[in-house]
Amino acid sequence: MSLPAVLTLVYHAREPHPREVPLEAVYRDLEAPPPTGRPHVILNMVQTLDGAGAVEGKAWQIGSEVDHYLFRTLRGWADAVL
Repeated sequence: MSLPAVLTLVYHAREPHPREVPLEAVYRDLEAPPPTGRPHVILNMVQTLDGAGAVEGKAWQIGSEVDHYLFRTLRGWADAVL
């Protein structure tokens, strides 16, 4: 399965109108500088409608390939993953 070239950004605090965003640019302008002298946390979450934590015993099946791509993008910025 190939990933889409663009995603539709439905809402953003600075830009409340839908627009198309290239997939590789979704987090490009994310402003999350670490606080001086202490660590910070980035949270990424995917949730099922029924609240299940796994599908057929596997948590990786929750979310789409796009969710997984974006998750890996955020992980690339991290010094540690819990």
